[in-house]
Amino acid sequence: MRCAAPGDARALYDGVLETLAELRAWGSSLPWALAEPSVQASERYCRESQGEFRAGKSLPMLLWLKTTGEFVGCCGLHGLDGRGGRLEIGYWCRRHYQGLGLMSEAVRSMTALALGELGATCVDAIIDTQNRASRRVCEAAGYRLAQDGNEAPGRIRYMASRD
Repeated sequence: MRCAAPGDARALYDGVLETLAELRAWGSSLPWALAEPSVQASERYCRESQGEFRAGKSLPMLLWLKTTGEFVGCCGLHGLDGRGGRLEIGYWCRRHYQGLGLMSEAVRSMTALALGELGATCVDAIIDTQNRASRRVCEAAGYRLAQDGNEAPGRIRYMASRD
């Protein structure tokens, strides 16, 4: 797991293209997936992500398989620049690696970082109500359903906290 960097665009683009139908199914939670993908858009994302990382605003990480170096997906923490100790996590997994527990592992790791070293009091995952795979990721990573009525229609919130 490491921050997106210039030069990662092709791997990111290939992963998005392979998984585009699944990503677009959850367009209300992943609006970026509705745009037409391109290597140029992926390169722009990598550069912007690195800027956000360097500015301390977010931790947009790309996931790579340790054994082969193949791109697996993305997992990021957002809101580091001030939400009163509350962060949001976002993630998606390349189709080829779905169902293997890799994203649950990444979410657990990022959540431990957020609640530990970064000092967050809680981490929210806002997902589409019907996205069962994402719900399983949250549950496997120790998140609990935390509806409070403030979610947008069609979305639910899972939360992990220090307690």
